[in-house]
Amino acid sequence: MSENSNLESLVNEWNNIKCSFVRYTSAQTALNFALITAQTKDVSAGLEDAIKNVPFFAVTNLIYAKGVDYITKSSGKYGRLNANLFSLTVTGLFYTYALLTNDSDPTLPSMIAGSIGIYLTNKQVTEIKSD
Repeated sequence: MSENSNLESLVNEWNNIKCSFVRYTSAQTALNFALITAQTKDVSAGLEDAIKNVPFFAVTNLIYAKGVDYITKSSGKYGRLNANLFSLTVTGLFYTYALLTNDSDPTLPSMIAGSIGIYLTNKQVTEIKSD
């Protein structure tokens, strides 16, 4: 009985975030490919880097999508605001990490990724609120 309810709970959680997870991961992978290709002028380098980073993007975006889901549902009427603040915080953390570890300026990639993140976060919040 307990195993069945745990499995049902896990399936319900996946159903809550699967579309958002796919959108976040696809967008981040495509953005990574485009930025690396533009920087190196080598499509194969962009493709290799994008494919190599898919597992990291998938794990990160699974946690992110669940975080947005949880924040939106637990914040009541401030769900959208708190989800957007979460998105900006995550973007800021990745920007800071990139600034400390990269040899190139991460400002433009972070601005693009942050804008896409805000858009997709609001799309996910709208879907949560409509359910």
